[in-house]
Amino acid sequence: MMSMQKAEAKYKAIFEALKEEILGGKYSATRKLPSEAQLMRRFGGSRVTVIHALQELRERGLIVRQKGSGSFLAANARNYGRSLGLVIPISRGEIFPPICREVTRLAQQDGYAILLADFMAAPPEHRVAEARRIMEDFVARDVLGVVFHLTDGVPDATRVNEAALKVLDAAGIPVVLTDCDCVPFPRRSCYDVVGEDTVDAGYRLARHLLERGARRLVFFSPEFGGVSFANRCRGFEAAVAEARVRGVAVTGNSGDVSAVRALVRKHHPDAIICGNDRVAADMLASLGALGKRVPQDLLLAGFDDVNFARFVSPGLTTMHQPCTEIGRAAYDTLLARVRDPDSPPRTISFSAPLVVRASTERGPS
Repeated sequence: MMSMQKAEAKYKAIFEALKEEILGGKYSATRKLPSEAQLMRRFGGSRVTVIHALQELRERGLIVRQKGSGSFLAANARNYGRSLGLVIPISRGEIFPPICREVTRLAQQDGYAILLADFMAAPPEHRVAEARRIMEDFVARDVLGVVFHLTDGVPDATRVNEAALKVLDAAGIPVVLTDCDCVPFPRRSCYDVVGEDTVDAGYRLARHLLERGARRLVFFSPEFGGVSFANRCRGFEAAVAEARVRGVAVTGNSGDVSAVRALVRKHHPDAIICGNDRVAADMLASLGALGKRVPQDLLLAGFDDVNFARFVSPGLTTMHQPCTEIGRAAYDTLLARVRDPDSPPRTISFSAPLVVRASTERGPS
């Protein structure tokens, strides 16, 4: 029994020593690791013990073993044990899982671990404290950088974002924001930003409704909508100003029938653009409760192209969110920021394709 315990201790010692040397940069992709015989002499272990240690290194993704040639450093060995953070409200909607999957896929492909955080999963009264605690844990676990999708749609969104970013900034951890910046235009933060071109999306969706004959347009945002909703509204306002037609921005709860009734009575819209598809679906239900038909009485559109947008009746015209592309660009931008922390902040924007469905196609009266 003692000999088995000693063999186990010897194998672990060999494994840990070689792992430390690999992560410390002693070996390169072109420099072969010591042979089995050399390791036996160095550590005083048996061939079986040395092979056991090398097999463990291979299973951990640190080395590759080539029959007849020896052991070599794996391509992504230096990333072993290093982590990237991903802050994303994956519990809140369909656009977030594709971004999460793409960032995770690329990270794992390169040998990084992903630490995932969803602030929206915390109870509202604890959300700010939980955001701070999670980021402090990220710092303690020495994450290289964080892809951060800003919290919005809740009263304390700004406080949540500020609390989390303050912790990361104090630790000097690079951050890449997805979707939008954390400050409204024309201000610009110090962070890289990757996302949909929200102003352009708002402009082009409004242009589509104008081309369908709309002349009294409303842009409807949820309360606490955040910067991305404001940017979409900026594009909307540019389009209606250019067309010299009536356009107003309204904030509220699209699921509140009385609030929608007041909106209709006050503004008499012939088209409503909602800040996202979820808001548009609630608006569609409220309009139906008021006896308003879409698209016969007024046109309706949203943003993001979530799955239910094609299944509601009528199908919802929307701007498609390029989630996979955003995830890929956010990951690449974060690694570039880790390599060059002093470079100027970058903005990478993707055009959102217009998806036309029945909600903006005039039907019979």
